[in-house]
Amino acid sequence: MISRYHRYKLAENNWEEQMIKFASTTFAILVGIWIKIGFMQPHTREDAVGITLIFSIAWLAVFGTYFAWLILLAMIRQVGAAVRSK
Repeated sequence: MISRYHRYKLAENNWEEQMIKFASTTFAILVGIWIKIGFMQPHTREDAVGITLIFSIAWLAVFGTYFAWLILLAMIRQVGAAVRSK
């Protein structure tokens, strides 16, 4: 029989793994799109700057959200540990 604590730890690890898989998959898709657009012809300097800007914003949005969730998860863990220790 699995205790409540171990079920919580399994669910927590699964959540972290899912977030890492989501972020890495999204990053790979964005890089693939960026490379595909880079090989399209013709493109000018303005096109390249626009593509890089869009890619950078998308990258920041994905990983910014990912790191925000990690920070939030760490804060929740600290509060949970403080409550359990009392």
